[in-house]
Amino acid sequence: MRSKDALIPHIALPFDFIGGGAGGVNVNEQDDLDDVVDCVQAIARCPIGFRPELRLFGTSDQTFTEKDEIDINRLSNEISLWEPRADLALTQSPDINDRLVDIVKMRVAKIGGPQSA
Repeated sequence: MRSKDALIPHIALPFDFIGGGAGGVNVNEQDDLDDVVDCVQAIARCPIGFRPELRLFGTSDQTFTEKDEIDINRLSNEISLWEPRADLALTQSPDINDRLVDIVKMRVAKIGGPQSA
């Protein structure tokens, strides 16, 4: 539930202000699927070492690795380390327009719940 009315709010990604009325920011209800997906997104987008207060948070930069493809097992393990509520299914394939680009698709389900996105 993305809104400014949540019982236990967590700021939604991307950060967004709600216009009109009293204003506020978009939030997710803690522990619902949107909250888990946003946490997975935050981890996946943050390179390890980027946050000085939590140096090991995030995922490894796999831009210039020896292999031609992204190590999705490594990516999945790094995300699972920080977000135990997520059940991840990752797939990858080369982009049809540019063989140097890998497309990684991530399906996230909430552990302990029937929800998935």
